[in-house]
Amino acid sequence: MKRPAALGLFVLALTLGACSRVDNTGQAEKAGNNNAKAVTSRRVELVFGGPWSFAMDSANNRIVAIAPDVLGHSSLYLRAAGSLIEAGGVYDVKLTNGSSGPAGAIPNLVPENITSSTLTNLETGYSGAPYIINLPPTNSIHVFYSDPLSHSDHFPVPKPAVSPMFVTKVVFEYTAYNADIELVRHTDASNTTSESLSSDGIIDVAIDDDPDYLDCDYEAKGTFAEMAKLIGVKRYVDYPDYDPSCYANDPQKPNHIGGMRHPTSAISKGIQADMQRILQNLTSYLDKLKSGPNRENEQILKIQGSVTQIKHTIQSWPLTSEQKRDFVAELKDLVSTTSKSSLPDDVRSHILVLADNLKPYSVSGKNCKAALMLLTVTP
Repeated sequence: MKRPAALGLFVLALTLGACSRVDNTGQAEKAGNNNAKAVTSRRVELVFGGPWSFAMDSANNRIVAIAPDVLGHSSLYLRAAGSLIEAGGVYDVKLTNGSSGPAGAIPNLVPENITSSTLTNLETGYSGAPYIINLPPTNSIHVFYSDPLSHSDHFPVPKPAVSPMFVTKVVFEYTAYNADIELVRHTDASNTTSESLSSDGIIDVAIDDDPDYLDCDYEAKGTFAEMAKLIGVKRYVDYPDYDPSCYANDPQKPNHIGGMRHPTSAISKGIQADMQRILQNLTSYLDKLKSGPNRENEQILKIQGSVTQIKHTIQSWPLTSEQKRDFVAELKDLVSTTSKSSLPDDVRSHILVLADNLKPYSVSGKNCKAALMLLTVTP
């Protein structure tokens, strides 16, 4: 799926500064010849979009990215030259011989604290929400996108004379000998699984939501409220024009009744319709295969079973956390069943291309306005 136009401009600007690709032959020569040229390192940039907080856990030499699993938002996806889609859980991002990018000033994220015990408790949720991603430490953090807003530990947020800009999309920069990453999932306290993701040096790590066209920015406020609740802090945000008439239905309001407001937008319905169309194309293609001169009907039926499960899951929209976990598992089962089948290469390839198009990315191009938090870990 195409990147939004605005994102493409940022990606182009970032790519112009990227270092050259690794030369593995040069690395081997260096091991046997002291006069060989040094291997050129790569810039690797992880671009986080969505409702993220970042705990700077220097005691454990890591940065922990934390996000709630919120109704009206997509599952976590990582997208570069390839793509991955993931359910809530605990993950590690691993780089090949990775190190910090160049040091710089920390951008303007909303400051907060998180206790070490809260962080530990969040990390025990291996099989569900929220999303916890352990990142290598880096001193190179850059603004990707920012919005005007104000924040406070009291509700309502006092109206400022001038609205400062806070980061709503951020880049973590590293240097590595390979721009690809390994994503390791902790299935429980002692077991892991892993997937690799090929990259040209820029990797989106995102949770998309429907665009918020409401004048009161209820979706962005509700998303921030879910994030604050997750890490156990009282922090509130408001956006220009700081309209008092919005306070009564603000999802951040203490004792607010009704929960977070996430109306199903036309764009969300459009994504659902696209997925249903792709599933119908898959079903028609598989039916055609069964009627052809082949002896692989048993394997085709297994693939059709995976397609049917996905159809049932996406009938409701937006998906709940449980449905998103089901969808991710079912999509991965479809890919695995197809990849392991003995169907002809061209047939498997066609099915896998259609399956990859089922990953629901935002097509609105609108940045999520939920402010990112920078968390100091306290005892």
